[in-house]
Amino acid sequence: MRKRKYKHSIRKKKQRCCMYTEWHHIVPEYAGGTEADDNLVELTREEHATAHFLLWLQYHDERDWLAWRGLEGLIGKDDIFLEASSMGGKNSVKNKSGIHGQTKEEKSANGRKGAARGKELGVGIFGFTKEQKSEYGKMGAAKTVAEGLGIHGATPEKRSKWAKKAHAVMYAKNKETVDALLKKCSEVMHECPKCKNMFNTPNIDRHIKTCKVDPSHYWATNGEEDILVELNKSLPDGFRRGKKGLIGHMIKEACPDCGSLISKNNLSRHRGKKKCVMQSA
Repeated sequence: MRKRKYKHSIRKKKQRCCMYTEWHHIVPEYAGGTEADDNLVELTREEHATAHFLLWLQYHDERDWLAWRGLEGLIGKDDIFLEASSMGGKNSVKNKSGIHGQTKEEKSANGRKGAARGKELGVGIFGFTKEQKSEYGKMGAAKTVAEGLGIHGATPEKRSKWAKKAHAVMYAKNKETVDALLKKCSEVMHECPKCKNMFNTPNIDRHIKTCKVDPSHYWATNGEEDILVELNKSLPDGFRRGKKGLIGHMIKEACPDCGSLISKNNLSRHRGKKKCVMQSA
């Protein structure tokens, strides 16, 4: 019914002999219409708006809806441009056309080409001096802080969530390097200036913040009891520096097989290695 009504309206307009102000595609280009004379008709602005409204009822294409609203004066040129841009983006995502149809590698390659061309021509940010880049960067940062945009407007919970996500992505990309650095850090021991206990790099800062011992004392233990000893006093008989929870890590004993000094907690594992057997042999 709507299609017949639309065709009847166009037929009447083509039979008129008066001068119309605008050209209209009888069959829209998105439906296969061409620029041939038999597919064009001259219409007044009001008739042109009605034609697009009837096409929208027939095809339900957003472009006809936008054209009808613009021709009727319901929206201005700026709104038409914004809606058309948004519509084009949605259609390209839906149809996977343009950049949305490219693979990740193709997007990356095109981005590098664009950056290289920008550097060659000195356009955009590539045409700025170092001082201009710094000035624009400060202006952008000041605006985001003042208006609470981006991370500056996020809640502490959201910032923490973003930080964890970024850390997970960074770790996934550089897993081997990060693991090697963590292992290297864990092997470096530091002495706490308060309690004089030894801690590896990942734990020393956390321990210092929570350590309750006065710097003038240090912990000593006999394996069953922990006591605080003043720095200038000698250790009681049977006691060694450290706490019983850490004594296995801090006290080193000679390996009976190779004679190497090994911490008490690692002695049994050390003796089971081929290196120890080879040294004893």
